[in-house]
Amino acid sequence: MSIILHFFQVYIREECRIVDIYIKSTCRQILHMSTILHFFQVYIREECRIIDISIESLYRQNLYVEIIFV
Repeated sequence: MSIILHFFQVYIREECRIVDIYIKSTCRQILHMSTILHFFQVYIREECRIIDISIESLYRQNLYVEIIFV
C-alpha cells in the first residue's frame, strides 16, 4: 500500500484568499466529479488556527494520513 501525495488549492471564502495544501493519502486518486464529500479540520500552524475544508471524492473512505501546508 503506497502513499500518494495530492495537491489542492483551498479557497477560504471569508478571507478571500487561497491556501495551498498537500494531502498524503492511500487512495490513488481523489476526483472532483464525485459523490462523496469528506470534511476535514485543518490546523494552520503558522497562524495557530483551524479551518474547515471539504473534498469531494469517489472513495467512501478517504484514508488520509497527514496534511502539510506549504
